[in-house]
Amino acid sequence: MSDSIGQNPGAGLSCSTTDYSNYGFNSNNQAATIEYDNIISAFHTTIMRNHEGKFVIWGSNSNADGNQGQSLPVEINNINYPGLTGIPIKAAMASFIATTESNQQVVLTTEGLYVWGNVGVMLHSKLTQSNAFQKVVINGKSDGLPAGVSPVDVKMLVAAQGTLALVTCSGEAWVITNSSAYMRGDGSIDFGETASKTSWSRVKKDASTNLDNVVAMRCSYNTMMALTSNNEIYTWGRRTLTGNEVTANQQKRAFATKMTIPGNGQVKMIGMTNYLFGGSNPVTYYVLNTDGKLYAMGGNDLKQLGDFTLLSSPSSSNRQWVRPRYSPDNNNLMDNIKWFSSNESDRQYPTIHVINNDGRLWNWGSNSASMLGRTVVPQSNGAGQAFDPGQPIASEYFNPITDKVYTVEAGGHISVISLQCQGNLGFLGHNIEGSCSAGTLDEGNLPLVHITEASGQIDGVNSMPSISYIEEPLLSINGKVCSEQRIQLIGYPAGGYFTVEEGNGVVDSLKMLSFVEGQGVVKVRYHFSPNYCSESYVDKNIEYENCSPTHIHGRIWLDNNADVTLDTYESGTNGYKSGFGGFWVNLLDNNGLVVQSIKVESDGSFSLSVLNQGTYSILLSNMEVARGVRPPAHTLTLPEGWTFTGHSVPGQVPCVSPACITPGLITDITVNGVDLQDYLFGIKGAYRVKGAVFHDSDGLNGDIPDVDGNPINDQASDYVTQNNPALYVSAIDQFGKILQTVPVNADGAYDMMLPGKDVINLQLTMRKQFPGETALPPILPGKWAYCGESFGLGNGSGSGLNDGTGSGNNAIGTKYNGKIVVSFSGSNTLVEMVNFGIEQAPTAISRNFILQWNDFKDGAPTGFPTLQDYRYITMSSSLLIDPNNDLMGNIAGTDPEDCPDEGSCNGTDGNQSASFIIGTIQSGTRLFYDYGGTIGVVEILPNTTIVDFNIEKMVIYGKANESGDANNFGFSYAIIDRAGIASAFTEYGVKANSPLPIVLLKFDVIKHKNTAEILWATSSEVNNKGFEIQKSFNGKDWNSVQFVESKAYLGNSSIQLSYQYSDNNPAQGVNIYRMKQIDRDGMMQYSPMKTVTFDGLTNIEIYPNPVNQNFVINGLEESDNVKIFDVMGILLLDCKKYKSGELISIDRFRSGVYNVVIERQSGEVKTFKLIKI
Repeated sequence: MSDSIGQNPGAGLSCSTTDYSNYGFNSNNQAATIEYDNIISAFHTTIMRNHEGKFVIWGSNSNADGNQGQSLPVEINNINYPGLTGIPIKAAMASFIATTESNQQVVLTTEGLYVWGNVGVMLHSKLTQSNAFQKVVINGKSDGLPAGVSPVDVKMLVAAQGTLALVTCSGEAWVITNSSAYMRGDGSIDFGETASKTSWSRVKKDASTNLDNVVAMRCSYNTMMALTSNNEIYTWGRRTLTGNEVTANQQKRAFATKMTIPGNGQVKMIGMTNYLFGGSNPVTYYVLNTDGKLYAMGGNDLKQLGDFTLLSSPSSSNRQWVRPRYSPDNNNLMDNIKWFSSNESDRQYPTIHVINNDGRLWNWGSNSASMLGRTVVPQSNGAGQAFDPGQPIASEYFNPITDKVYTVEAGGHISVISLQCQGNLGFLGHNIEGSCSAGTLDEGNLPLVHITEASGQIDGVNSMPSISYIEEPLLSINGKVCSEQRIQLIGYPAGGYFTVEEGNGVVDSLKMLSFVEGQGVVKVRYHFSPNYCSESYVDKNIEYENCSPTHIHGRIWLDNNADVTLDTYESGTNGYKSGFGGFWVNLLDNNGLVVQSIKVESDGSFSLSVLNQGTYSILLSNMEVARGVRPPAHTLTLPEGWTFTGHSVPGQVPCVSPACITPGLITDITVNGVDLQDYLFGIKGAYRVKGAVFHDSDGLNGDIPDVDGNPINDQASDYVTQNNPALYVSAIDQFGKILQTVPVNADGAYDMMLPGKDVINLQLTMRKQFPGETALPPILPGKWAYCGESFGLGNGSGSGLNDGTGSGNNAIGTKYNGKIVVSFSGSNTLVEMVNFGIEQAPTAISRNFILQWNDFKDGAPTGFPTLQDYRYITMSSSLLIDPNNDLMGNIAGTDPEDCPDEGSCNGTDGNQSASFIIGTIQSGTRLFYDYGGTIGVVEILPNTTIVDFNIEKMVIYGKANESGDANNFGFSYAIIDRAGIASAFTEYGVKANSPLPIVLLKFDVIKHKNTAEILWATSSEVNNKGFEIQKSFNGKDWNSVQFVESKAYLGNSSIQLSYQYSDNNPAQGVNIYRMKQIDRDGMMQYSPMKTVTFDGLTNIEIYPNPVNQNFVINGLEESDNVKIFDVMGILLLDCKKYKSGELISIDRFRSGVYNVVIERQSGEVKTFKLIKI
C-alpha cells in the first residue's frame, strides 16, 4: 500500500500542551489535553482536521459562497476560500433547520476568525454581510476575538445555534451569543446595551469571580457546560441542571454554577445534546469519568439517557445522574467507555455514540434519517424512531461485533465513523448536498454504515499504516525535499523497520534517511509485523533536489557564571528538564515570519539551513513553530527554572542580561552564501549544586570521617599523572534522564545551575552525557573506585555522609556507588559541599605453597578444635615459604594509598594492618581464626570479613588421605583497604606432595585405678608401619613405653581401626603421653600430648562443656567448695552445697568464658575453663 504524509501546517500553534493524538479510541485520561473536535459535524456538513493537519470541509453550504454544497473534501485554504490569510488552527459550526436547511461555520487562523454559511445561524447577522466566506471583526478587533486573546491563545472553539464559545490556553472561558443572554454566563438575563448580541463575554461564577482553569467547554442550543483543571463541572444558560434537583425541571442560570460530580470520580469528558421538539427544548448532559463509567442527566424524550426508560432525570433524590446500560438489566452498566460523541452542533435530534474499551460502537437516542444505523429500512428525516442502547446493524463495510472503531462524530442528521484499517470514513444518515462525501449532491439515506472513497483520515486516529517525519524537512522553492539534510522517519504501527526500495537514498539503523544524489525520487518502505490491516508494509515516495543551502551553526550552553562567554568547563544543553523536552530554534525572515523551526540537539548544538541570501534572525522557542507565521507569545516563554544570561555573536560584544533586552533573539544576520558559526545563547538554572571531587585514601573511615583529601585534578594527583580521562558530574531526573552534565574543574570542583528543585540524583562518572539522554551507570577508569559521598549543606534529602547506615537516601547499598541524592527544601536554592571521594582500589597477592605431607600435624594447636579426618598447619608456620617474597604464609595485598610496596598490607609485625574477606573455601579445607577475648576461636565460613587480620591467629586444616587434586587445599580472599574498598578475589593455595598419611580419629589417655589406659583410633592409614607410645614427666624428655604395629594390611586402610595399650606403671603426679606414628619409609609424625595425674583431684570432671544452661561436676566430695569467676576475676558463685553429679545452673550468666575452681580441705585446688554459649 502507499502512503502520503506532508507537513503539519498547524504544528507549534495553539497551546503548548496541545496533543491532537489524545483523541477517540487513542485518548488517555488527561482531561486537560483531550481534543474533542478533530472532526465536527452539524446538520449536513462536516469539517475535519486530517492526518496532515489540514482542515477540509464538505456538505451543504460548505462552498466559499456559503450556499452551495460540496460532495468531496475541500481544503480550507486561500485558493478555495479567497481572502483567507494565516494558517487554520481551529474550526466550529452550528446548524438549524426549520423550513429551510441552514448552517454556518467558522475557521480560526493565525490571523483571526473567518465565517461563511447562512447568516445568523451562529453569529448575529450584524457581524456578517452575506453568506459568503469573510473575515469577522468584533468590537473593532480585526481578529474577531475577545480583548487580550490572540488566535494562538485559543485552546478550544465550539458552537451551537446562536452561540460561539472559546477556551484559552490559560483557562479563560468566553462566549458570544444571540440565542439567550443567559448563555453569556456573565450574569446577564436580557440583551441590552451591556449585554450585546455582538460582543464577547467572560464567563463568571458570580459578579466578581471569573470562571478560571477551564480545560474543556461544550455548547448546545440552550446550555453551556465547562470542565476545570481541578475536576469541577459548571453549567449556565436557559436550560440547566446541577444534579442536586429532585425533579427534571430545568432552570435558567446566568452565572457558571457548579454541578455535582457523578460517582465522585475524576472526569475525563463532558458533553450535551438537545431536543428541539421536546416542548421546553430540554438539554441532556453526559459525563465520562476516567474509570470508564458513563453518566447522563436531563431530558429523555427520545431515550437519550440510555437507561431503557423514557423518564427524564432528576426524578427523585435517588435518581439524578443515571447510568446508561448495555441492556435492560440494571447491573449491565456501561463501565468500560473510552470515548463518546453527542449531537451538540445541531439542536434538533438528541443522539449519542460511545466507543468502549474493546473498540466497539454503541449508540442510542433519535434515529432520524437513520443516523444511528439501527434499521435496515431507511428512517424518515423527521424525529424518527427512538432507540435504547444498541449497536448499528452490520453492513458490507462494517461488522459491529468485530470491527474496531477509532472515533465517531454525532452530527445533526449524519454520523461519521472512523474504522480500523479504513483509509476513508464511514457514514450513516441523510446523504444530501454532499453530506456523506460520496462524490454526489444527490439525496438519499444511508441506514447502514457506508465507506466513501474520498474522505481521508482524521488527525490523531492512525487507522491505517503510515510513514511520517519526526520533524518537517526543509523544502526547496519547488516544494521538494532538500537533499542536503537527513530526515528522521517514523512509522505506524510501531516496531517496524525501513528500507529504500527505489532511488538513491539510505536509511540507517536510527531511521535517518539520507540522499545520495542531488535530485530524484526515493521510495521508502516501512515493514511491520504482524500484518496490520492485511498489510505488511507501506510505501512513501519522497521527491528531492539539491537546494545548496547556507548553514548557520550555533549552540545553547550552560552559562553558570552568567558572563556570556563559553568557557572551557561549560557545556552545551538543549534545556531538557522534567516536563520539557528541550528548546527549538527558529529562523525568521526579515518580516519576522518563521522560515525553519528545528529542535536543538541534546548537546545544545543546532544548524539552520538558509536557501536564499538576505537578512535573518534566530529565535529560541519552547516548541516547534509553524512556517510562515510569527512565533506566538506562548511559544517564547522560558520553562520555569531557566533564565537567559544573554547571547553571543562572532565579532560583537556579548549581549548580557539584564541589559540585553531580547537575550533569546539574535537579529540582523546577513547570509550571503558562506556558512556562519558560533551563534550562541547562554542559559542557567535557578537552583545551584556545587561540590568537589577528592582523591580520598580513607573514604569515610578517617580520623574525622569526611569526604576530603587532595582535589582529583591537582597536577600532583595520581589521577592526573596517570593521564586518566576527564570526570563529569551528571544530574539525573526522576525519569532517569540527564538534566545536566558538567566537567570537574582543574581545582577538583564542579558547579551546576539546575532549572528545577525536584529531587535529583547526582553521579560522578567518566561518561559525558547530554540533557534528555537516558543516564548510563557511572564508571571510573582502571582500578579507580568510589570511596565516599557527602550530602553537603542545605540538602533536603539527607545530611552528613552517605555511609549506608540509614534508610531512604542513606540506605544500605547507597554507600560508595558514586551517587548522591539532592533536593531543595522550601525557598532554598543552594546545596553545596556535595563532595565525592575516589581512590585506587587495592590488589590482593596470590599465594601458593607446596609442602611435605608430614608438615601437616595431627590434632590441633592449643585452644583450637581437633577435627576428625583433618590435619592442620598454622598460617604463621615457617614451613610456608614463598620463594618470590618474604611474606611467609600470610594473606597479603597492595594498596596505592595505604601500602604501595607489594604485599605490605598483610597484618604481620612491621607492616600495615589490613582487613580481608575470605571468599570461597575449597573442598577438604577448613579455616579457624582466634578472635581472642570472649569470642575466641571461630570457624571461618565463606564470605567472612576479618578486621585487622593477624597471621598468628589463623589455622588451616586439610583433610587427610586425599589423593590426586584433592591434595590441594586453600581458599580465595580479597583485601579491604582503609577506605573500605575491596580488591578482586585471588587464590591462597597449599598443595601437599602426597596424601596426608593417617587420620587420627582419636587419641585418649584414661586413668583407671592405678593404670593409664591409652586408646586411639584411625579412620584411614596410608603406608603406616605402626605406633610408638612415649611418656614424659616434663613434656621435654620422652621415653618409649611400647611399639604397637599397624593393624592395616601393608599399612593401608580406608576403614576405622582401633588400638589400646595399658600402662600399668604410671608415676605419682603428672604423666604425659604422646604417640609417634612411623611410616614404612621411615617418616614419622607425633600426636597431640595427653596428660593424666595420679593424685586426689584427678577424678574431677565437668560436663557438658561448653554449656548452655546447666552443668554437673563429677567426683566432688562433701567438703569440696565450688567457685565460679568471670574472666575479669570477679567472683560470681561460692558454694559448698553441691554434690557430685548435681545440676548447677548458670542460665543467668552471659555467654562467655568462666573459671570454675574446686577447693578441697586438704588444700588441693583445681581450675577448669567453662564456656557458656
